[in-house]
Amino acid sequence: MGARRGKSASHALVSMLYQWGSTLDAGGSVRVLFVDFVKALDRVDHNILVRMFLAKVVPHCLVKWLYSYLLNRVQRVRF
Repeated sequence: MGARRGKSASHALVSMLYQWGSTLDAGGSVRVLFVDFVKALDRVDHNILVRMFLAKVVPHCLVKWLYSYLLNRVQRVRF
């Protein structure tokens, strides 16, 4: 949802709240996890992190998702 051209963080939050409210009104349930990876993952060796997750009971699909996020990750700053 976030980081889309022409959409603000406020738009994403309003959209999420609407979707969650609609789901709850219909008798459904909502589970949400917010994670800010930027600072945490810049300070850790990614191979060690993946090995740690694999050694724990983290589902392999989540480890693969995290690894795909970390693979060939580059940062840039534009002024």
